[in-house]
Amino acid sequence: MKLPRLIRIVFTAWRYGLDEIVASGAAANAGSPWLVRAARWLRLGRRLKAPRGERLRRSLETLGPIFVKFGQVLSTRRDLLPADIADELARLQDHVAPFPGPQAIAEIEHGLRRPIHEVFRQFEIEPVASASIAQVHFALLHDGTEVAVKVLRPGMRDIIERDLSLLRVLGRLLLRISRDARRLRPLDVIDEFDTYLHDELDLLREAANANQLRRNFADSTLLKIPEMYWDHCAENVLVMQRMRGIPIGRIDQLRAAGMDLQQLSRDGVEIFFRQVFHDGFFHADMHPGNILVGTDEDDFNRYIALDFGIVGALSDFGKNYLAQNFLAFFRRDYRRVAELHIESGWVPARTRVEQLEAAVRSCCEPFFDRPAQEISLGLVLMRLFQPHAASMSRSSRNWCCCKDPAQHRGPGSRTGSRSRSLGDCQADSRALDESADRPGRPGRPGQTRGAALGADAATGAASALQRALTHGHRHAGGRHARPGAPGRPADR
Repeated sequence: MKLPRLIRIVFTAWRYGLDEIVASGAAANAGSPWLVRAARWLRLGRRLKAPRGERLRRSLETLGPIFVKFGQVLSTRRDLLPADIADELARLQDHVAPFPGPQAIAEIEHGLRRPIHEVFRQFEIEPVASASIAQVHFALLHDGTEVAVKVLRPGMRDIIERDLSLLRVLGRLLLRISRDARRLRPLDVIDEFDTYLHDELDLLREAANANQLRRNFADSTLLKIPEMYWDHCAENVLVMQRMRGIPIGRIDQLRAAGMDLQQLSRDGVEIFFRQVFHDGFFHADMHPGNILVGTDEDDFNRYIALDFGIVGALSDFGKNYLAQNFLAFFRRDYRRVAELHIESGWVPARTRVEQLEAAVRSCCEPFFDRPAQEISLGLVLMRLFQPHAASMSRSSRNWCCCKDPAQHRGPGSRTGSRSRSLGDCQADSRALDESADRPGRPGRPGQTRGAALGADAATGAASALQRALTHGHRHAGGRHARPGAPGRPADR
């Protein structure tokens, strides 16, 4: 089955002119008249009237859920993409072509094992949102409760298995022909992607994740998690409380509705650090399509989270390890960063501290004093793959990338009015409790909301870490255990 699928991928790329998009981009960057002519020749015999962003989006939709997921990830990276392409790919977050309403009803009846009229007094056959894995319909329960019904797309498991199999073939091919590919470990990446996708195919697992987050924020006014209605949930159907709000990416609508963008910025950073450093359990798919700002009176100017298929978890040791990395980074203590990676087991024990320190410094230092809005992950990646960085491990490259503030596009990253430089955080970090520098020191239980943290998750890190380390769970680890990776799916 791999060859027919590969042929379809190639045909779809040709049909939508993806080769022409690549050639045109290369010609524009290189300024070569020969490349310009080549891009024009590639258009011969095809009517490529639609804008390039639309063609790219439609090609990903045609190829299925894995490709749509890839487009969703790209859509959050506006530092890497032209605006027209990023805007089109953003539609993949909740505007993927839906499957027919009658087919959704059949899936609901199959999952719940009863006719739909026994479950809902009213069911809207037209979906209100549609994404790569599922789509959402509004409905009324028989007691009048307004709900949102999430239904998996039919046949998703078989499609995903087929595409993952093809990706593994391509990954093995890359390992044979590319040294850079071997450093990136594509098969490990595909295995991780496999785990995430299969987690999203079980809506009972998603409902359980939502319940855990709802308990974690039960005493908080920062974030609202919809209630799950377990009597009407199955592996392919999820029924939850209906939420009303404005997607976080629609800044003009938020302003028109009278939202306090400064407060949203502060709350967004607080939510992120509370999940990671206090609870150790966090929503790991917070792209703009999954975040609303409430418009009802009780939830006005309050974040609402949706889509809990992908979550992450950190052990106490992992939280402490990650916090120390943040602190060392903001203090420009690259030697401590290198030592932490070796102590934790994220890089081989034989790694020379001085060599890793130099690699991390050369990656991060050029970007430290720039405003966060001017930092491009693309420049960081180019730096990482220059010859002098060949000795860097996968873990240290991942560390440098995750420290790029442009990558933090969750709540609060686009709603502030001012962007500080990373260097500004050095002054904040000096105020941190010195016990954070020693992995074995326990913290104190409890929590606090604290003061404003700034407009960007990265630039507010030091102040939030002080609260997380001082008031977080007691550290039960030490240097004997390897921390869990920050983005790793939780064991649920």
